[in-house]
Amino acid sequence: MQVRAIAKDIGISPRKMRLVTNAVKGKTVIEAQAILQFLPNAGALPVSKVVASAAATRRITTISIQMIYIF
Repeated sequence: MQVRAIAKDIGISPRKMRLVTNAVKGKTVIEAQAILQFLPNAGALPVSKVVASAAATRRITTISIQMIYIF
């Protein structure tokens, strides 16, 4: 089962957001939140909110938080 969260109308260029999303791809939610906490990029905050939203959506299902990876 997949958990999906999408952010729209962020107002940051896709090129800058791609730098942030590539830094957390393939990581677990816990690792991604730790990385995003210390990234100085402007896109780190919106991506962090999306990751937190996906983790909150996970609570509705029976998926463990250690099993959620960022793709």
